[in-house]
Amino acid sequence: MIHTRIYFMLLLFLAMTPHAIAWLQLPTWVTSIYHSQWSPSSTDLIEDCSDASYAVEIKDITLTPSFPEPGKELLIEAEGIIKEPIEDGAYVEVTVKLGVITLIRKTFDLCEEMQKNDVLDCPVKKGPLTLAKKVQLPKEIPRGDFRVFAQAYNSDESDLACLKAHVDFRKHRFGRFTY
Repeated sequence: MIHTRIYFMLLLFLAMTPHAIAWLQLPTWVTSIYHSQWSPSSTDLIEDCSDASYAVEIKDITLTPSFPEPGKELLIEAEGIIKEPIEDGAYVEVTVKLGVITLIRKTFDLCEEMQKNDVLDCPVKKGPLTLAKKVQLPKEIPRGDFRVFAQAYNSDESDLACLKAHVDFRKHRFGRFTY
């Protein structure tokens, strides 16, 4: 089973999803993160579905290479601001789909998962946060169109963050185009 370490508090979703995906023997990075505002280095694979009321503000998430491939190394860099401390008892609800089929719908203890993966320890203090993590993607990643939705909550049930990811591992006849 493949276990990755989580990159950013907001990759907090990545903290949960790797274990869920490993449980299914699927790639842990399927939970990669989107960026809702365009910038030259940001990924188009992840969307921040949080609003201003959420406790974590994602500034940027960058994937290198921009289109991950099975068997290759992936660098995930994330930057954000923690507006409210993240306390023990925080959790994330993760849904992973392959096409229209739901593979996983599970709730994870956020602090426990971050600690297991040597990312952060709770409580996480307010302030700016930048993390980077290299992950070796397994060659055995199944060809498919993966979608991940993750919604995180603090111990008091307040919203922490929301992320949607879309990663297409199907073979493309003419390659992939970037702009």
